[in-house]
Amino acid sequence: MKKTVSVLLACLLAAALLVPGFAKNGPYAPEAPEGWQYAFLRLIVLDENEKGQTVINEYGDEQEIFLPLYERGTVTEQEGAVYDLATNTLTLTDFNKGNYKLRINLMGDDFTLCVKGTCRLSRIEVAGGGVMQPKWGDNLRITGDGTLSVNPNKTFESGVYFNSQEEEKTVFIVDPQVNFTVSGSRTAIEVYAATGTFTMKSGDKEIAITKKEAVRNLGVSLEGYSNPGTKQICRCRNAADPEGIYHLVEGVYGDGHSEFFVERYFYVAKHDLYLEDYQWGIEHSGDGSTEVKFNTMEEANAAGFSWILDDEGNEQWMAVNGMGNYGSEDVYQDAAGNRYIKDYTYGEQGRQDIVLTIEPLEEAPGKYLFLYTPDVDPETLTEVREDRVIEGMFDYEFPKAELTLEAAPAFVRGDVDGDGSVTASDARYALRAAVGLNDTAEGLDFSDPNNRCYLAADVDGIAGISAGDARLILRAAVGLEDLEA
Repeated sequence: MKKTVSVLLACLLAAALLVPGFAKNGPYAPEAPEGWQYAFLRLIVLDENEKGQTVINEYGDEQEIFLPLYERGTVTEQEGAVYDLATNTLTLTDFNKGNYKLRINLMGDDFTLCVKGTCRLSRIEVAGGGVMQPKWGDNLRITGDGTLSVNPNKTFESGVYFNSQEEEKTVFIVDPQVNFTVSGSRTAIEVYAATGTFTMKSGDKEIAITKKEAVRNLGVSLEGYSNPGTKQICRCRNAADPEGIYHLVEGVYGDGHSEFFVERYFYVAKHDLYLEDYQWGIEHSGDGSTEVKFNTMEEANAAGFSWILDDEGNEQWMAVNGMGNYGSEDVYQDAAGNRYIKDYTYGEQGRQDIVLTIEPLEEAPGKYLFLYTPDVDPETLTEVREDRVIEGMFDYEFPKAELTLEAAPAFVRGDVDGDGSVTASDARYALRAAVGLNDTAEGLDFSDPNNRCYLAADVDGIAGISAGDARLILRAAVGLEDLEA
């Protein structure tokens, strides 16, 4: 055996090794095509109840309050939170003041969160690129020698959430030197992986994550009409429906060519309203849109449409009381369970939230009228949400509501025998462990991958102790390798 070990060590010293790791793709580049979402790293500011805080932006919309760490190529330091672009690493140092969600978007496969001292986050949310940013990575490695607690109050259903999108291979690693605890009111870790895969590890030890049918807690929405107003429409006939109300308009483009668009309206006697019949448009457009259009008026005539002219031969126009803003609206309810729609308007005091009642529309089954009601306070309403099964998709979930990973014993990489230096003796112990020999007589037990000697011997980034580890340790012993680099 001694002769075999000597020969192997000599071979190891002469060979080279490539150590696989995370792909080094970094954050999604700020020169992304127009309209694509950029990489960002943000601390979302939460109030004392760990609810998001918002402000009204210049467009009148609510916007989250956040502290930027990396935004469109710009790095901004925050107290206790410093991001280094060169290494794609965010370092938290005694970050334990206030309530914050860490949101990581398109930061790449090599993004690392380094924890120093005692740190706490209300939640960690990680998103990759999916289709828009050609499956840009969303891995996360938590390293350092500190303590990190995520969602300790269980305010959120899950403490760590990954939105991994299509076909991504997401890896979440917590290095063994970190004391890490993550909690949730339902599950500690939640992953929306769709058709991708998800792997979680504590060091090299894989953590069990359950694959399950995708069920989403989604906002309920209704299709309908809102915002009453008056509209001028140019009348036309439809030979197949002479009693119908049709609107024909010519659209002229910058290059001079025209297209002719036809819309159908139906009358709601109860409210004296004409509503656009979007379902008719979908059925007759030929391409699934709501616009029925023709390249020429002759094509429109051939399809049965013609202008309605007055006694003087002019195109006939009429004013209709209608409702616009057709589309899905989120549903809210009060304490008694009554359901409403929320909208907003602008007045002397700026933007003001308003409430609309929901009235089923008999003339268009499945559609609704949303009518303004001034006597309901928008602040008293809560959004209605429900669980829905997403066909053909799946999620991953940690099977418990809390996961605690205690830091492994302190060790020096390569110092297998623990004498404070890396020597050929350490390489020999690693090689003996690689071939299944235990050295308990010398106080070295390699049967548990969490033992100090095992962690010190496993240096090549591949799970398990192998001849490759022994070779690297021997190279380090003679000054040809830096195991801490």
